[in-house]
Amino acid sequence: MTDTDPMGTPDPTPSRIPDARRCTATNKSGGRCGQRAIPGGHVCKFHGGAAPQVKRKAQLRLAELVDPAIAQLARMLTQADKDSDKLRAAENILDRAGYGRSATVEVDDKREFILAQIGAIQARREEDIEDAEIVDEDPYTGPTTEEQS
Repeated sequence: MTDTDPMGTPDPTPSRIPDARRCTATNKSGGRCGQRAIPGGHVCKFHGGAAPQVKRKAQLRLAELVDPAIAQLARMLTQADKDSDKLRAAENILDRAGYGRSATVEVDDKREFILAQIGAIQARREEDIEDAEIVDEDPYTGPTTEEQS
């Protein structure tokens, strides 16, 4: 799909954008514009793609494709023969639902809280030990004579 001039010689800088995604407007020389069309639209931003009504129509076109695309992905997910196809369909569905690879899941880390609680318990134990009194008492004979006086 290289562009050619009227003499049939290939353009030295062919467009790398597929024809389906290229702007449908023509340039001054009569050839097709080489810019990429806006998503869902037929023209680039220089040929009317920046106009509000064109943007709105392009968004409507894309919105109409969402439900059939998700239905197709669901069919692929359940009917695909290869696991790689099923995985790709599942990733696409999750990505469109907002759970793609860029989504982050925040998990509360309770380790710091638990360590603080353990430190508080240890501090209370040390206070209790400081207030304790050591008693030399034989559980079978009772207190010694020194302790009785």
